[in-house]
Amino acid sequence: MEKENPMYVYIENPVSFRKEILENAINTTTILKYYESLKIIRERKVKKIQEIRGLVLDMKKTNKSLINSMPELPEEKPKEIKEEKKEIHEKKEVKTVEKQIKIEPPKVHVSREEDQLTREIMDIQRKLKSL
Repeated sequence: MEKENPMYVYIENPVSFRKEILENAINTTTILKYYESLKIIRERKVKKIQEIRGLVLDMKKTNKSLINSMPELPEEKPKEIKEEKKEIHEKKEVKTVEKQIKIEPPKVHVSREEDQLTREIMDIQRKLKSL
């Protein structure tokens, strides 16, 4: 086997070239960190959807059992009281009730990968400042 001779290339402005590489490394690491947090959010979303589906199925079962347990009423033809219904509707006032719903942001769980990526970003930024 022959020995390979290393090839060297001249780089103009090596300091600025290195700074660009480090800045790109910071950007890439930031994107990876964002992706990791996105994966965690997706996992939570899937869990919540499954939880909601279970609750909806439970509600459907409960509704069916409620309907089945109710006594059957004979069907009666509605009496003609159209005029009285109109008067009743006119007298009723609609009251609006405002409820304040407090939405708490979900607690963000920092994974080991996100923590490691944060440390890498800080390390790269220190190298960049030292140039």
